[in-house]
Amino acid sequence: MKTLTTEEIQRLTPAQQDTLASLELNRFQTRQQLLKRARSYFGRVSLVRDFIFVIAGLSALELINAFHHLLKGEPVFSIASITSISLLALAVLVAVHIIGINRRLDAVLRLLDEDIQKADPGGV
Repeated sequence: MKTLTTEEIQRLTPAQQDTLASLELNRFQTRQQLLKRARSYFGRVSLVRDFIFVIAGLSALELINAFHHLLKGEPVFSIASITSISLLALAVLVAVHIIGINRRLDAVLRLLDEDIQKADPGGV
């Protein structure tokens, strides 16, 4: 889209200027919403954190249960305890990767913003 100069905008009728201002405002609001959506989402922190706490709690209960079985001389690890510990490890691994991907996306968005500002210093 061609950027109009100040003189070209002043030559437009008031109705055309209002229409142009509405279009620019709509473009700006859409861009802001996209940037907000790209930078964060509900599950970024809370869902991953809550999931890890639940799995950690289950793993702790299973380890306590295994310790009681050890004191009684029974087999220590059951399928449930191995599964809960494995889920905890998987959840931590996924959380680390999610954090890394989000940081990379944030960096790419910042670089893109800088490139846009260099290309069009007067624009947003």
